[in-house]
Amino acid sequence: MRFSNKFDENSVIKRMKYYMENYNCFTYIDTKDKINYTTSTKDRSCRFCKKKFSKKEFSKKAHAIPELLGNKNIISKDECDECNEFFGKKLEDSLSKFLGLERNIHQISGKNGIPSYMSNNKAIRIDEVDGKIIVQQQIKGKEAIKIDKEKKEIILHEDGVQFCPIAIYKALVKIGISILPPEELEYFQDTINWLKENNHSNSMKSYAFILVKYIPRELRDFYYPLKVIGFIRKNNDFFKPYYQVLIEFRNTSYQFMVPCKNKECIVLKNDEIILPVIPGTHETEDFIGISQVVSKVEILREHNKITTYGRDFKFKYEKFEDIPINNKKYDELLQELNVPRKKWLNKK
Repeated sequence: MRFSNKFDENSVIKRMKYYMENYNCFTYIDTKDKINYTTSTKDRSCRFCKKKFSKKEFSKKAHAIPELLGNKNIISKDECDECNEFFGKKLEDSLSKFLGLERNIHQISGKNGIPSYMSNNKAIRIDEVDGKIIVQQQIKGKEAIKIDKEKKEIILHEDGVQFCPIAIYKALVKIGISILPPEELEYFQDTINWLKENNHSNSMKSYAFILVKYIPRELRDFYYPLKVIGFIRKNNDFFKPYYQVLIEFRNTSYQFMVPCKNKECIVLKNDEIILPVIPGTHETEDFIGISQVVSKVEILREHNKITTYGRDFKFKYEKFEDIPINNKKYDELLQELNVPRKKWLNKK
């Protein structure tokens, strides 16, 4: 799978022109100060199972984008409690494990705030307090954090984890369906049925890849609002994807296709597809170039659980101070550093 991705100015303009000419787009932004409801079906029946609306069976707040990505206020009115629970357990668990330590590093606030990273033998937490970056660790065995004082570099190690790749892709496709204009839903019934499977089939696996981009923190503020943009093809060129989605959260973005076999054939005929990269806000607003952005394509076709080998995250620092506990209690030390109680690592 390949993405056409040249970051010179002319290429950005060409890619913007490509999407303006071929796609209609719509956007939802988590503004934090008010609820942003997605466009719902007329009778508010569930767009995933067609269950008719009732206060009893639509009682939960259904986040169109999972809270674990930082979404608080982009809400769906046409997702029933049963489907909401199904997707949370069946799909979002793998997405959470896929992100792993990134959720803490990028300060992504979920249902219970910014999560600490926990594994069988270590716990890590990073927070910004009074202009300083506080790193906490608790370990059993191998060190979780390495310091290279010559390079002024800190390395955080994430253990290997088990997750289901196709469930990650499905969790993203579910976002695309959640924000889809209701009049488009009829074309995606095969996709919706696939999302609702108890066992993951291979029927849509050729679509299961995403473009992931990471923008270094020193180049972009963490506090950009979460944004999701849908692109629906406005012509009858079946050799172009019908529906694509771009999600931007913190310093990360995902671009992916949402399968629509009724409206496209390009993916069904070829194992390889070349897609123009959707210009992100880091290009159109921040003017950050390719040498400063980490990009990779994640293939998410495997429908059985896999175990990763773990990852290392490296950061530069100007000044480092290792604070020993000595005779102080751990809690007392965190209080002296003004770390809020909800950000303390639980003692093991």
